[in-house]
Amino acid sequence: MRILPRKETFYFVYPLVVGQLIISAGQTMPGLLLLGLAASVIVCLILDIKFLVVQFKKLMGGK
Repeated sequence: MRILPRKETFYFVYPLVVGQLIISAGQTMPGLLLLGLAASVIVCLILDIKFLVVQFKKLMGGK
């Protein structure tokens, strides 16, 4: 039994892993790579919030 689908699991774990990479090696990364990684983390966090809102609505009895 899976708790989360694969896509949502990726969206939850990716910001944690990449966020640590940005924090630890951010100053030595090229600017464009840092910008791309930061943008991808923001997109994943937005998708996380969207997924959580949908799940909360299902939990509360809505469609």
